Amino acid sequence: MIKKFSLAILAFSLALTGLFGQTTQAATVTWKSTDSFWNIGSNWFPVGVPGLLDDVIVSPQGGVDTYLRFDGSTGSANSLVINSDTVNTIGFLQTSGSLTIATDQIVGSTGTGSYMLSGGSHAIGTLTLGQELGSNGSYNLSEGSLSVGQEFVGTNGGTGTFT
Repeated sequence: MIKKFSLAILAFSLALTGLFGQTTQAATVTWKSTDSFWNIGSNWFPVGVPGLLDDVIVSPQGGVDTYLRFDGSTGSANSLVINSDTVNTIGFLQTSGSLTIATDQIVGSTGTGSYMLSGGSHAIGTLTLGQELGSNGSYNLSEGSLSVGQEFVGTNGGTGTFT
């Protein structure tokens, strides 16, 4: 009887470990469109709109200048990198809505990138414009609200511009 009871407790413990021991993993999510909107799941790889735990990478697609548009939606990510290592440009255009980046947003990590905020709200843990030698990152705030914990403009030989 005691042996059966012990086995039942062991089986129950293992089942709980399997159910509650799993954690949600952060994913690296990459932009795969040339000119479209953040809130369309098919614009991302893997398919689906990024979430709070995701690390997001935005770069030019299809050998052309690329624009990611953020209009009238609510979005979040753990981190966001906007960068082009090619002759093609990458621009992030936010005209409304609310975007929260929990940790780091880097515009121009090893190449170039730009972020334009003309409406809505944008909250970032740490904003870096132009992170590495030869990189160039720009942020243009014309309307809307920006909340940043820390900001670095031109680090490690990079160039940054905040307007």
